[in-house]
Amino acid sequence: MMLTYPECAEKLKRARGRGKLANNTYLRKEQDGTFRIRLHDTDVVHVLPNGHYRLYTGGWRTLVTKNRINTYSPVHVAAYQGTWLVGSEADGWQHSWAFEEGMEVNSRGRPLDAARLKKRKAAAVCNRRAVNRRVREYVDGYCQWLLDLGHFPTAADCAGDCFYCRFVEENPHQANCGHLVAHMRERYYVGSILHRTLQERYEQHAGAAAGNIERALALGRTRRAKEELLRFFKRRKDRLVEAFKTEWPAGLKRKKRKRKRK
Repeated sequence: MMLTYPECAEKLKRARGRGKLANNTYLRKEQDGTFRIRLHDTDVVHVLPNGHYRLYTGGWRTLVTKNRINTYSPVHVAAYQGTWLVGSEADGWQHSWAFEEGMEVNSRGRPLDAARLKKRKAAAVCNRRAVNRRVREYVDGYCQWLLDLGHFPTAADCAGDCFYCRFVEENPHQANCGHLVAHMRERYYVGSILHRTLQERYEQHAGAAAGNIERALALGRTRRAKEELLRFFKRRKDRLVEAFKTEWPAGLKRKKRKRKRK
């Protein structure tokens, strides 16, 4: 149900400043004549007077954010190997472009800067694959470090850890990931990361989750710890890609495979 500019005006005729569209989703009008569709505290879709749309996530690239953009704008956002791509039914699904914060599309769902976003799509997919590879390598090394340690990291094991790894962000999608990229490059395994992972997901029950991992490590099993760490990095994947570009550009390059001589 794409909302056009006249439809937005019609919906707000009987409303007092804003109208409810869905759960935690409201429509309101700004002084410049722009209609904004707000999900929680983020205006995810701007409906402009000229019939164009601007798309935002506010750093929250979640299923609900994707659903609201797909519902109230002319585009369809889909994830390909973790990369958000934008397509349009009006375009016959013939093209797709990389999603970009604040991108502007016309009433048919085609970005105004389509040529640049088309090139960025290929680079985004390649960068995402490279980051996935680096994350898997780091998590595998981290799990081996846990086995060598023989127990869940204690306060004494985390005494000299990275300062930034000790804090839990309110929004992991907007987290500063430069220090995480540095740890991957240096193969520096920080016990605080596992503590932070459990605190983010389980909050007051983090101690029980740590006990489960402790018992698994005693049996030589790291599957549970690996799943938690992969989930931790997955929530920061977009920020990790940006951090790699500045902190470790060489980490995004694809490794050349040596061909075996026959």
